Amino acid sequence: MADSVITMQEERLARATNPRERALALVELVDLLAHRDPARARRLGDSALGAALAADDSWLEARARLSRANALLGAADVGRVLEEMRTAMRAFEALGDRRARAWALVLIAALHVYSGDGVTAAELLHEVLPEIRKRGDLAVLARALNELANAHAIQEDPVRALQLYREAADTFRSAGDNLWMAFVLQNAAYVHCGLGDRALAAGHPEEAEVAYGRALALTREAAALPNPEDNVIRAYADGMAGRALVGLGQPLAALDHLKAAVLTARTAGDRRAEGAHLIETARALDAAGRTHDGLSAAQRAVHLLEEVGDRRTLAQALEVSSTLNERVGELADALAAQRRFHALSQEVDGERAKARMELNALRLDVQQARAEAERRRHEALMDPVTGLPNRRDFDAQFGQLVARSTGPVALALLDLDHFKRVNDRFSHLVGDDVLRVCARLLSESSRDRDLVARFGGEEFAIVLPGAELPIALVVCERMRAAIADYPWDTIQSGLSVTASLGCVVGLPGTTTQEMLTGADRQLYAAKDAGRNLVMPQPPDEPDA
Repeated sequence: MADSVITMQEERLARATNPRERALALVELVDLLAHRDPARARRLGDSALGAALAADDSWLEARARLSRANALLGAADVGRVLEEMRTAMRAFEALGDRRARAWALVLIAALHVYSGDGVTAAELLHEVLPEIRKRGDLAVLARALNELANAHAIQEDPVRALQLYREAADTFRSAGDNLWMAFVLQNAAYVHCGLGDRALAAGHPEEAEVAYGRALALTREAAALPNPEDNVIRAYADGMAGRALVGLGQPLAALDHLKAAVLTARTAGDRRAEGAHLIETARALDAAGRTHDGLSAAQRAVHLLEEVGDRRTLAQALEVSSTLNERVGELADALAAQRRFHALSQEVDGERAKARMELNALRLDVQQARAEAERRRHEALMDPVTGLPNRRDFDAQFGQLVARSTGPVALALLDLDHFKRVNDRFSHLVGDDVLRVCARLLSESSRDRDLVARFGGEEFAIVLPGAELPIALVVCERMRAAIADYPWDTIQSGLSVTASLGCVVGLPGTTTQEMLTGADRQLYAAKDAGRNLVMPQPPDEPDA
């Protein structure tokens, strides 16, 4: 299934006729390849960003940067990932793209896990998981659950981690992604192996046997998944099965799996994975009584990982090399490897600390971007003179109120009488003061759940959910009187202000346009009747 999806995406890319189509196709292809062929995904990520920039599309550029960050996660290039994430997150906050923002936060959580900060990773994921669940995006939900499990695993909470891994695996199954399901099962197997290691160290071989057995069962479950990408899954499954079998005291069986894992990784050109499998091979050979052969495997792992630049896994290889050198009597080499291991471990710890600092800076940057975006969204929906919702916000809220209502909804349109004379005689500054005072009087005269908005010019709109006509008229009359009785001469000597209102009631099935038309008609009727009054819909007229 996955291979066919990739082929279809490659064909879509080949058919792209403009930069935007090409950028979209590349972004989706990078996402598909990020954990199947990371090297190719990183190369295509550069092309995707170039195409997005050529398309001059800010959303596409941010989406391409997010895909590049996802591809770079596997390369442990924290600096570049953070750079891409910072730019992408600012764009998503500004654009209000909550789905992309949620996916970006999952990737940021993955970086926190990588840096060893499981607490912050869990906080981020708990913040974003309710929104992801609400949206029903299974792929993003499953990835978030996997990262939350990773966060609990590094916090030494294996029970909760294993629960979350199972939920993540089931969610990936529902999403039809067997490759990621296999990855998650291997993560769970790794935790069980860790439990087995601790049980052995504590002198509880029976508990260790149970833990290793569960790890082996999970690797077999992963290997049995129907998926065309057999090599990717087999390499992971064979490597973890080898570790579990060593723990179960079956090093020869482990070596069969580990030999296959090394060969698969080498064929795929994945030297990092090959180095990791060689480390487990060294341990298995030592357990089988072939310590010299194990030392050779550990030294090959050291050389490979030095070339790749994977410092964390290299530290593990050096530790194993030191142990095996000591066992074969090469004490000088053992000491040299041990010194390199400690020096490298300190460097890795320093890199992790630096990554945590940079991630905290990114988090603050994201929070600032979110606050700025929220402020801009609020300003876009607020009338700057009165502070009330503007027409755009009114239309959205009014439509939602009417659509959700199962009972009556009243609407009143209010117009300030002869307001042009106020501006002409006293100035527009005084006119703005009048609008501000009227906005306050209307808000104070309304009920808690009513919506008061500036409709345009000197006109205001009031929505009264659940109000039948008698109640609506009481509120409208209260508003009219509040404006008429206000001491306007405290603002400007000789100033007086009154207002006319038209009021209608809509029942379920009434459209917003019908209500606006009816209220506007009654407002004009109030004007024609002499102003400074409330004009309801006629008694013999059906509800709007």
